[in-house]
Amino acid sequence: MYLPDNEEGELLESGHLTWYDARENHATRTEFRLYYSPNNPIKLAQEGDLVIIAKSTEGYLLVIVCPKGSTHESQLLWLFGLEESEKRFLIKDYSAEKSDLGFAGKLIVSSLGLEIEEEEPNYLEDMLNRFGEKLPSTFFVFRICSDNFKRKKYLQLRRRMTL
Repeated sequence: MYLPDNEEGELLESGHLTWYDARENHATRTEFRLYYSPNNPIKLAQEGDLVIIAKSTEGYLLVIVCPKGSTHESQLLWLFGLEESEKRFLIKDYSAEKSDLGFAGKLIVSSLGLEIEEEEPNYLEDMLNRFGEKLPSTFFVFRICSDNFKRKKYLQLRRRMTL
């Protein structure tokens, strides 16, 4: 994926990528190699551009190239918690982090054309845990719905104020 500031220049292509340690069986040496199939986003990459290789929880790789100084570069540096770096190779493992992206993070991810799978709360399971197979009173159900609605509106207002 190539992401310049102008939408007309954005490119999305699929390809093959292999990353491995060529000296994996050597006790004291490592030599990582990255092989990829030719594609237009990589051809457009220039020295100093930001290149992010992200692995999804399903095992797919996404390569994102952003021109140096672009808006997308700033957004992705912020999203991944990276600092601007000159000619540096950095590996970060986010697999243990299960934090909420927040409003701004979700906006950035959706602007990249990626979908965010969010787990919706299982209200039925919650109700069964609270009341078993006996239905609660109408007033109690109203109070739960009202509290959830107020909490959701409060969080939306809080997100807007932090932007």
